[in-house]
This record gives sequence, C-alpha cells and structure tokens, in this order.
Amino acid sequence: MKDRKAYTILEVLVASVIFVMAAVPIYYAVAGSASKGVETTKLSMARKILESFREEIMACRYDDLETFAGGSTAFIALNGGYPKTLSDVLDFQRDYKDFEFQAEIRVNPDRDTVLELRGNVTWTATGGEKHKPETLMFMVIKP
Repeated sequence: MKDRKAYTILEVLVASVIFVMAAVPIYYAVAGSASKGVETTKLSMARKILESFREEIMACRYDDLETFAGGSTAFIALNGGYPKTLSDVLDFQRDYKDFEFQAEIRVNPDRDTVLELRGNVTWTATGGEKHKPETLMFMVIKP
C-alpha cells in the first residue's frame, strides 16, 4: 500500500463524536458558572440597594420618619418616604437589572419612641422566576 494522506469518513465521524461527547459537558459547566456569577452579582447589587436605603433613612430626622409611619404598629408602605436620590437610583436599576424594591415602616408596638423599617429587594433569577427577597430590617430611635 502506498502512503495514506487522507482520512476516511469513518475516522472523521468517530473523531467528531468524541469531540461532541467532550464539548457538551464542558459547555454546561461553563454556562452554569456564568449563571452563578450573574446571581452573585445581582445579590451583591440587592445588598447595596438595601445598604443605600439604610444610610439614606439614617440621615433623615426622626420627626419626618414618624410622620410616614402614621402611628401604625403594622408595617405599611413607605411610599415616597425615602429620599429622591435613592428612588432615582432604583429607577435606573429597575430599567437595567430588573430589581423591585419595597420599603416599609411601623412604630414599634412596645415602645412608641422606636421606628422599625424594613426593605425588601427582589429580582428575576436565572430560570425566570422571582428570587427570594433579600431583606434588611433596622430601627430608628427617637433622640
């Protein structure tokens, strides 16, 4: 036989099958890692939103916050009760990162000199369902 300089169709087919068998698991591993990275980034952004909310509220006067609570001992929505700078940031993040933010306030049932605030952030997870809310609760005490 003379020197062979070409591959048969069977050799090409076997090599292709072996390549696909190796490439598919590698693809899923890389895609899964990327998905986890996106989730981690969104969780980090949610925590930054909540910390920003807390910092903005802590800069407000107690009397102003007490007005928003309206004497309620059950949590009520803090609509417009947080500063405009935070609402502007949230509008931007909602447009580009699909975050939803809810702020709530109440007067502590045991002490009327304590206001309790709660912030919840949700977002769409990788599978398309809503992620479990990331929550931050804190108190503001009358000086």
